[in-house]
Amino acid sequence: MGARIVRAVRNINVENRAHRLIEKEKPTAAPKHPTTAKKIDEFIQSTPGAAQEISSKHEKLNEFLKQVRVESTDPASPLKKTDRTDRQLPQSTKKFDFIDSLDAPSMVPEGRLSVPMLLEMLSKHRRSPEEFTAVKLADEYRINVEDTKNILEYFKAFRLVRIGPPEEIRKIES
Repeated sequence: MGARIVRAVRNINVENRAHRLIEKEKPTAAPKHPTTAKKIDEFIQSTPGAAQEISSKHEKLNEFLKQVRVESTDPASPLKKTDRTDRQLPQSTKKFDFIDSLDAPSMVPEGRLSVPMLLEMLSKHRRSPEEFTAVKLADEYRINVEDTKNILEYFKAFRLVRIGPPEEIRKIES
């Protein structure tokens, strides 16, 4: 809604403003610094024909300028252009695997876990909590038992959290 108002205000009297700009004979020069303007005035006063020389058009120089022709060609590219139409497209139809896409280090120090290791540990515990207890997982991954208990209790991967009044959440769930 606001964009329409801004556009309408911006487009008011556009044609008249454009004609005014076109009718101007020359663009005005940027204002000169006072010391520069003073030196220019001194130069014009010291040389009597300087003002007329600056404002006059030199036909001879203008003719020289009209005779100048610049012809240039781009240098040949050192890279060989190849036709890409004959190139085969990749044939892999493998699904994207999130765990494989993570850049896991090849060696993880004792007491630490990489993200794929953490996700594997959580999925093992979620599948069978009786078989993969915190103590067994701590031994398998060589981490502290207390840290393992905290990870299993507090770290939730890919968990949907709904925010809002409880009434709306109940309506959504049912």
